[in-house]
Amino acid sequence: MNFSVCGNVGNRKKGGWFPLKDGSLCSTHAQPCEESETRYLLDPIDDDDVALIAFDEEGKVIPMPDSSAWEQERVNETVKRLKLNEHAPLAEARRKVWQQVDRLIEDFAKAKARCGAGNNPVAKAKLTEVRARVREMTSPAAELSAVARWCLLMRNDPQLSRLVG
Repeated sequence: MNFSVCGNVGNRKKGGWFPLKDGSLCSTHAQPCEESETRYLLDPIDDDDVALIAFDEEGKVIPMPDSSAWEQERVNETVKRLKLNEHAPLAEARRKVWQQVDRLIEDFAKAKARCGAGNNPVAKAKLTEVRARVREMTSPAAELSAVARWCLLMRNDPQLSRLVG
C-alpha cells in the first residue's frame, strides 16, 4: 500500500523503502492496518507532515522549530533519504526566494517608518505594493511559497505575518 505520490525524484530516492517507527503496528496482507502504522518518512500529501518542515536562509529544509524529537528525526531522515538538500539548483532557488522576501521586509520597514512621520503618499503606495507582493509570494499556488512564508514568520512582524494565507 506504499503508493503515496511524492514525485519522480522522491520515488527514485525512496524506492521500496517504507520504514515504520519502532513498535508501530505493521500492516500485512492477512491483517491490513495501514491507517494504524506510524510511518517514519514524511508523507508529502499529509498536511500534518508537511507542517513539520521549515526552511533556513540558505534554502535548506530543516525541522520546524519546537517540534518534538520524533518529528525532528522524521524530518531529518526524510531530508537525508530523499536528498532534499543535495539538489543545488533547488536550494539556490529557495535561497533566492528567501532573499526576495527579506528585501520586501526591509522595504516594508522603511516605508512604514516614513509613514510614521505623517502623511506620505509615496511611502503608503510602497506599503501597498509590498503587501501585494508578499501575498503573491506566500500564496499556496506560488512556487516555493513555503520558503517565503518561513522567511516572514522568522522575522516575526505581526503586520506582515497576517498576510500569510
